Amino acid sequence: MEWIYSYNATGKITAIKYYQGKKLHSIQAGFVYDSQNRISKYIELLTSGADTTEHLFSYDDKDRLLSVKEKNFRKNGKLDILTKTFSYTKNEIKESTSFESSRFGKLSVREITYELDGNGNITRKTKIEDGQKNAEAENIIYGEYDNKLNPLIFTGAYFFSDISSKQNGKEGYDASDLEKRYKPAKEIFTYSPSGMLQNAAVTYILDNRGYTHQYTYTYPKIKSAPKPVVK
Repeated sequence: MEWIYSYNATGKITAIKYYQGKKLHSIQAGFVYDSQNRISKYIELLTSGADTTEHLFSYDDKDRLLSVKEKNFRKNGKLDILTKTFSYTKNEIKESTSFESSRFGKLSVREITYELDGNGNITRKTKIEDGQKNAEAENIIYGEYDNKLNPLIFTGAYFFSDISSKQNGKEGYDASDLEKRYKPAKEIFTYSPSGMLQNAAVTYILDNRGYTHQYTYTYPKIKSAPKPVVK
């Protein structure tokens, strides 16, 4: 998989091309920015021509994401809408998700509450779906953290709106389906001096054999677009 980003002279994203192998799978374009140079809208087009998705964003006065709305226009003329809203307190973030379909109406409502420590790490995660706590996800309590500020904490970043947290490396990487089903037997993580995850080696046991997944992370230095000067 490969993502190619294009920028204009001020550092704003203008397009993203996503490849699966050598095949172009989708293009994200039509980016619109608000008065604070935050992305407020873009369009995602599948090269198959099957679906078109319009993404809309709103923020509070602290640059935190307040809402994400995804309008999926299907080839058959049907419309599906996924909406996420966020609220913040000092040590807590609530993420509410609803899904509406022109075919089936309002299908589900989910709420996730993240409790944070002083460094921005998740200490507890509680999930409620359609008014019922999900037994698998409810009241997850995370273990001990290192004593560094978490650089991956949710700040309203556009591309990765899921909340991340670093627990001596046990959070902050995407686990495969196998790793979710089989508890890793060994995890090794290395970080940059600024605290960003650089490498992860996760070993899990399946049929009495050990399998290791290697992850490598790089972070490009991107010049942000300057905020407008108010005269």
